[in-house]
Amino acid sequence: MNVPIPMFGRFVLWLAILVMIPEAIAAGETDPLGQDPDYVGASPGLFVFALFAIIVMLILIGMGLVLGFVACGLAAALVGLGMVSASAVYGLARQSPVAGFRALFLLCGAFGGLAAGVGVAYLVAWIMTQPVHHVATPLIGGFAGLTAGLLIAGLFNLAWTGAVDSWKKKRARATHTAITVDMNESGISG
Repeated sequence: MNVPIPMFGRFVLWLAILVMIPEAIAAGETDPLGQDPDYVGASPGLFVFALFAIIVMLILIGMGLVLGFVACGLAAALVGLGMVSASAVYGLARQSPVAGFRALFLLCGAFGGLAAGVGVAYLVAWIMTQPVHHVATPLIGGFAGLTAGLLIAGLFNLAWTGAVDSWKKKRARATHTAITVDMNESGISG
């Protein structure tokens, strides 16, 4: 039987295991029953496994911290550039949160594509050892990146809008079914 363990329970379980590892190693230093004259002590395998597990946990914790800082940095950049507030104002003006999210996706695609296009244009110019024309290279790269970013954001908007619509339909069916069941249980027919 597979019983889900809550996140706090997993933390307590790992903490208990980490606390018991030194005790298990120390307890293995002597013969538990005192009957084996050839007993040489605990096997180093447990210590190696514990060391490996601790190293893996530290690496995963570090990766989680790095991803958290990157996410905070991206959120700060979005707020700093005004993309979040502009899309929120657009959503409020249209009286639709979905419109605000679509505007946010388009803004992110436009700014991201613009930056990526300029960067790729300079990278291609550097790889091909062509002289960089100070006006043409960023303009061409920026236009190509902006176009690609808007196309990708538009495709993402189509997929996201379809997902939101299917969720709304499922929610409406579930609500209608619940109301019908409640009405039938109360004796009201219709």
